[in-house]
Amino acid sequence: MSCRKLTSIDKCSDVVQDDKCSEYTDGTNRCMDGNGGKCKEGDECRSRKNRDNTGSKDDLESSEIFRIIITYCVTFFVSMALVMGNYDSSYNKTLGVIVMVSITYFLSCGLFDYFWMKYYLIDNRQNGDTDNRELSHNIIYMILPAIVLIFGYTLLIAGFKSNLSMSNTKSLSLFLVKIVALMVIIISYLYYIIKLMNILNDSNTRNKDENTQVDILYSILHPVSILLISSIFYAIIVIFLGRSSVSSVPSVSPPPAIAPSPPHT
Repeated sequence: MSCRKLTSIDKCSDVVQDDKCSEYTDGTNRCMDGNGGKCKEGDECRSRKNRDNTGSKDDLESSEIFRIIITYCVTFFVSMALVMGNYDSSYNKTLGVIVMVSITYFLSCGLFDYFWMKYYLIDNRQNGDTDNRELSHNIIYMILPAIVLIFGYTLLIAGFKSNLSMSNTKSLSLFLVKIVALMVIIISYLYYIIKLMNILNDSNTRNKDENTQVDILYSILHPVSILLISSIFYAIIVIFLGRSSVSSVPSVSPPPAIAPSPPHT
């Protein structure tokens, strides 16, 4: 019997009850029958990577795609409301140009998100089970990508402004959005780092912790990549679209010609 489609786990007790693990290995890749359809406690096993397990990964991918779509739709409309509410004479491009660049930015980030999810998160997880995520982990996992997108977008649209002064209410509100988003990102990073260190320092790391490590690394590297994309767009805006309009130099009219004085009689 082939063991190629079996997924490693540390202990039989870690196998969920509905996956009866009727086949397992003894460490030498030899498939053996389980004890009454169940794994023996403490044995090194491999749970079957059957259609149910494959489906669970497929289900996870589907739910992640749905999460990405919802996140980007909500974030896009929030960002558009933000830029339209703050649009004034300090922007050196029309609102139409800003919207077109914004759409390109969100599409680029969305494509990156999809491939990052598919080829890192899904491929490196042991299975599609997300029971390893605590409530706080789930909350941060859901809101952090949106917060990072908004933070990156506020950096991007700064390239359209001819000046960055906070002398008016609109500029100040945009600055406050950046501060709040940055605080959420920092708190989320602290949570992820502490959780990851606890897992790495635990000598009894299990299969579910391997999934958690993948989740955490996925969430930590994602904001870095989004901010990198934002920086690239900012540089493109500054270089090719111009950070500020060319200031008009007041024309100096030549002094009026002095009319010749009438000849003296």
